[in-house]
Amino acid sequence: MLKQQRLVEVDRETLRLTNQQLDLAQKRANVGEVTRADVLRATVTVEQARQTLVQDEGILDIDRNTLANILNFAPDTPFTVIEPEDYSSVLPDFKELLSKAYAHREA
Repeated sequence: MLKQQRLVEVDRETLRLTNQQLDLAQKRANVGEVTRADVLRATVTVEQARQTLVQDEGILDIDRNTLANILNFAPDTPFTVIEPEDYSSVLPDFKELLSKAYAHREA
């Protein structure tokens, strides 16, 4: 689900950028710098980006629903999924870990 959330974010940014390209193509076509075909290509790119965004948002909704069902949440219960914190790259001394393991083991 976290991966899908990132994909949706990328899709939104892609749609924003393709809309900017379409605006630029339209302005350039209005002053005669480019042909109408360039504007149509930009329009197709915007619509493809929009389609990808809608599809990925749908997949994200399905993933959220599946996770909510697995966790036995009521329908439409709001929840947030976040990335876990990074693990510490500094490990305690082995002797300290071993003594802690011996202290917490079952007899």
